[in-house]
Amino acid sequence: MKTILIGLTALAMATAVDATTVVYTFGSPGGNLGATHTYTVGGLSLVATGYDNLGHTTALYGKNAGGDEIGLGMANDPTGNFEIHYKKGFVQLDVSLLAGKANLHTFTFSTNSTTNGEQWGVFASNTAGSYSGGPLLTGSTESTQTLNDVLGHRYYDFVEINHTAGQGDNFLITSFGVSTVPEPAGWAMMLIGLFAIGAAARARPRPARVRARDKRSLPDSRARRTEV
Repeated sequence: MKTILIGLTALAMATAVDATTVVYTFGSPGGNLGATHTYTVGGLSLVATGYDNLGHTTALYGKNAGGDEIGLGMANDPTGNFEIHYKKGFVQLDVSLLAGKANLHTFTFSTNSTTNGEQWGVFASNTAGSYSGGPLLTGSTESTQTLNDVLGHRYYDFVEINHTAGQGDNFLITSFGVSTVPEPAGWAMMLIGLFAIGAAARARPRPARVRARDKRSLPDSRARRTEV
């Protein structure tokens, strides 16, 4: 029983240590960030790049105007709001530096500045500066969204996909989140826990069994009656 408790404790500790979500917030740093900017949290890096509608790099912009005007946009927004504007380009997030360090099956993200009904779309690609096909997800809200089962793509592209609000068709990426994978120490603790539980199961006492030769060695009941 003690060994099982040790194993369960090790597994619980490993889970507690490694169940970590890393969230990149894009309101800081602010201002013109150039065409590419690297965000790093807890030693894990994510690279953002701005592209115009022709696939040429263009400057990103970190906006921090308070309220729902906080996030990552683009300097080429014709409204002067420094957001991702309809047909003016898109922001591409490169997750390749997270390979082996984070769970690349699932991401979370949130947007800002969608009060005029702007509709954003998130696309996936493996080519810098371009995307094709249909979006993985579309929306027009500022709540946190989840992308599931998206393994296999290096880039995620955030695009304004409608033009119903006229010059107000623009939005910001506020955050992007991933879950980390267990570090070597966490894996070791999990293995210790599994080994301890397995050892306890093997050591559990089993019912005694009488082997055939032991039966043959027992005194014959008829012989005992003859001797009496």
